[in-house]
Amino acid sequence: MPQFRTIMERAIEGGAFPGAAIYLGRGRDVVWSSAVGRLGYEPAFHESVSPATLYDIASLSKIYTLATALCAFSEANLAPETTPLRAFLPGFDTRITFEHLFNHSSGISRHLQTLETVPASEWVETLAKETLQTEPGRVVLYNCSNYFLLARALEKLTSQTLDELIARYLLRPLRLENTTFAPCDLTFVAPTESKRGDKGYWHGVPHDEAARVWREQTGTSAGNAGLFATAYDVARFASIWLLDGQNSPLPSVWRARSMMHLLTDGNATRGWGWQRDAAYYMGTLPTRESGRRSFLIGHLGFTGTSLVLNPRAGEVAVVLSNRVHPSRLGPDRLPFVRALHDEFWRSSPI
Repeated sequence: MPQFRTIMERAIEGGAFPGAAIYLGRGRDVVWSSAVGRLGYEPAFHESVSPATLYDIASLSKIYTLATALCAFSEANLAPETTPLRAFLPGFDTRITFEHLFNHSSGISRHLQTLETVPASEWVETLAKETLQTEPGRVVLYNCSNYFLLARALEKLTSQTLDELIARYLLRPLRLENTTFAPCDLTFVAPTESKRGDKGYWHGVPHDEAARVWREQTGTSAGNAGLFATAYDVARFASIWLLDGQNSPLPSVWRARSMMHLLTDGNATRGWGWQRDAAYYMGTLPTRESGRRSFLIGHLGFTGTSLVLNPRAGEVAVVLSNRVHPSRLGPDRLPFVRALHDEFWRSSPI
């Protein structure tokens, strides 16, 4: 049996996170699904992590927003590549399309978290007034503002909140019963970071500053972060992105395009939402004798979460942790995540 548990236990011993929930799947088979460690370090959080533990998945939420957008655009017969953002949010540069929001190439450089002290009613207008740092479509500037604006445009298109749209297109059809924006029972929720200048931890509310403030002021999701989920639910959601995914609500041509239309993103590339072949956390696929060319796509969440897929082989790797508990300044968890992924890819018979 591959050393999955040993890798995660070493991460806990090294202080990378207090606990984690992991799901590794291949096709319809569960390769390894487990929970290790505890919810937190203090007595109030000494319960063991279980498959029912909800984690703040942070920026993995962006992929849910993207999937919702593709479903809504398909129904409205809109092309993300050519539809301008200003068709729904007037005031933005005419060159910005929805594709530019998807792949973070809009040129918008102001980070959403800088609006934490600005009234929510002014966020869209404030971003519209910003001078673009780069020409749209040329350079990846990873920025939560892109998915915030995508969410607001979707709400204009459909006259529904993003919460309602995600429930309509994803949560109900996929039976994601343990995915939510607002956990009711905190018993099974992993805490995140210490509150600023106060006692206690963020617990059951978004760790992301912008997503938290937006929900406090509007009661709805910002679009960039804010979902809580179990590892199993994240894996179930991820299955709709596999290239041979059965009964996926996503149009197959857009599902493929999200992985293929790529811009340089550091040492990796980025498509619609996803990074591709970012070895520093995804690991590296072994060379197969068949010579079949494959690739990895994935996304990280600041709180300590990751989702990586081998779309052609039908492989899904979910690691949910609260590495920001009690502080974001702890040891790097990514070497352990990469080691887990490498072990998983090596175990593949494909």
